[in-house]
Amino acid sequence: MLDGHTSEDDQQGRRLRARVLSAMAIAAPHPGEAGPTGVLNRLCRTIVTDLGAMGAAVNLMAGPSHAQAVVGMSDDKSAVVDDLQFTVGEGPCHDALRTGRPVHSSDLGTETRWPGYCSAAQEHGVLAVYAFPLQVGAVSLGVLDVYDSRRRVLDEGALGLALAYADIATESLLHSSGDDTRFIDPGLRTALGSRAQIYQAQGMVKVDNDISLNEAMIRIRAFAYGNRRAIADVAHDIVEGTLVLPTTASRL
Repeated sequence: MLDGHTSEDDQQGRRLRARVLSAMAIAAPHPGEAGPTGVLNRLCRTIVTDLGAMGAAVNLMAGPSHAQAVVGMSDDKSAVVDDLQFTVGEGPCHDALRTGRPVHSSDLGTETRWPGYCSAAQEHGVLAVYAFPLQVGAVSLGVLDVYDSRRRVLDEGALGLALAYADIATESLLHSSGDDTRFIDPGLRTALGSRAQIYQAQGMVKVDNDISLNEAMIRIRAFAYGNRRAIADVAHDIVEGTLVLPTTASRL
């Protein structure tokens, strides 16, 4: 009986995979899209159509610093919403990466796990979010985040379809990484470069204020959030020397 269930599951998985690949093949690439980043953008647009969702984004995690970067998106707004999780330091993406399991919230208005993120995401019209880890065994590559403008619980069919999209996204990242997991696609490298600059800025704030790395990141995030700026832009200004953060958190 167990073998029978396994066979049925495998067949269902193959059917869903075929559906995803067919839908992505039909979806036309946008001008200028190429390589793995183009594939991931098309995947995000297709899952939005398939699930009737608001938006989707692929968040990459790579390297010893666990640098995160949005490397695929259905639209610019989804990239902004996804980046909020890094700015505030919490959200379903972080939990999915940590646990290696999908993380869902059908109503951000009543969600208590990520108060900062929920408040910021709702300002952009997001009422529900679903995060699917992109992993191979114990190795986590990133997360596929799907956003909804409705309070909604994914049914079994929609959940299975989303997991199939996550599998395809994982394969795309693997194909772009090479055997030693160094990401070689220019689009992925550029995205990760912005995150490397964030950690450079973190080190500078640490040294300038004689505080811990954790406190330095808290101050950068607080400044970015309080001034409604992307954390990558704040980090760039710190590294370039055009921005010096207040010396105490109370003045942020």
